[in-house]
Amino acid sequence: MAIQNLPSVNLLTVNEATNEKFEEVDAEGGTLLLDNGRRCESAKYRIPGFAQGSGSYSSGIHHIRFKVLRGLLFVGIRSRNLPVQAANEGECRTYIRNSCTCGWYNSGPSIVHGELENKRRDVSSNNDNTFVFTLNCDERRLSIMFPNGSLHDEMEVDLLRTPFPWRFCIEFTRLGGCLSLT
Repeated sequence: MAIQNLPSVNLLTVNEATNEKFEEVDAEGGTLLLDNGRRCESAKYRIPGFAQGSGSYSSGIHHIRFKVLRGLLFVGIRSRNLPVQAANEGECRTYIRNSCTCGWYNSGPSIVHGELENKRRDVSSNNDNTFVFTLNCDERRLSIMFPNGSLHDEMEVDLLRTPFPWRFCIEFTRLGGCLSLT
């Protein structure tokens, strides 16, 4: 009987973050938590809203699935152990322009360590489309699959700027919005 040499297969385990929910919101009252923290919505027009997830991520690969029900918003991560600091940009208040924040707007542009990287992406979606946000802690990478699967983007995370553990976060623009975790 011959013995076959089978190549070892490196199987990656991906954790679906189905227990993720929002638990902390901005102090200005710009965000409402609904459906036991699984849905986040703008509470006040012209006041940007901000919310943070309950999970802590420092190892493994994690998928967070969500739908943008309306509006323009940012989804990403920030360092759990660093304080949230709001910054004023003209008349706008923002929570994501600091070095411990990385992620994307649902319209395509990314924020890398608080800096806008305005790459041109043609993103079209409606509220039936699901985004997949992936935190690969082992490789210190984030990625996002935009709806309809035609657009994928990723970025490296510098642990000196965004140390573990990471925490999922969102920011609504002044025009408002609504996001639901799926």
